Amino acid sequence: MKDEIREGVEFLRKFLARYGQLTQDQIDLFAIKLTKTLEERYVNHWYLEYPMKGQAFRCLRIKNSENYIDPV
Repeated sequence: MKDEIREGVEFLRKFLARYGQLTQDQIDLFAIKLTKTLEERYVNHWYLEYPMKGQAFRCLRIKNSENYIDPV
């Protein structure tokens, strides 16, 4: 679980560094808080034997067309 979260957070970190309007300190703080939040949220929704199980719960949605960003 931690590897997958780390990869997802790293993707968002690079995206923010390239396209965002945040300082590096703000990006680092965001990455730390997002990692902690996701680890807490997914602790009972990660099944090593069945990796597809629970994937909808683990989905983070960002819909630009609807101005929607997942509250996580």
